[in-house]
Amino acid sequence: LEIYQDLRKDIPAAMLSTRVQQGTEIVYCAWTHIVKMLHWYAPGFSYHISLPVIHADFVTVKASIVIPTAEGDKTFEALGTEPLYEYRRPKGNETADETGYVRTRSIGYGAAPDRAESAALRRAAAKAGFGIALWEKD
Repeated sequence: LEIYQDLRKDIPAAMLSTRVQQGTEIVYCAWTHIVKMLHWYAPGFSYHISLPVIHADFVTVKASIVIPTAEGDKTFEALGTEPLYEYRRPKGNETADETGYVRTRSIGYGAAPDRAESAALRRAAAKAGFGIALWEKD
């Protein structure tokens, strides 16, 4: 299908960013760019998320992308999970919990549900072929 061939094209370098995650620099495509590219390559696509589910100290969101094709609608789904809190060693006068750590709000850009949605969208788009090379390990 032509749509899938288009989605598998290299992502323009201007749409890629880098960040350090767990000590490793990674290349990624922001969710806003993914949506722009889906509008370009898969006109009429739809995207929705299920309500976030909170379990333990994590939030999980399910994303669904539906791409219309001549053969019918194709659906790609994925989950994104993000921590609600981070744990670190106490500093100064801070009191640790029974595990020896201090629980803090999760650090990252945006709230945990927003980050989980972004991760789910990127994974669902990858299942459709978009940016799949970014997920491949060297």
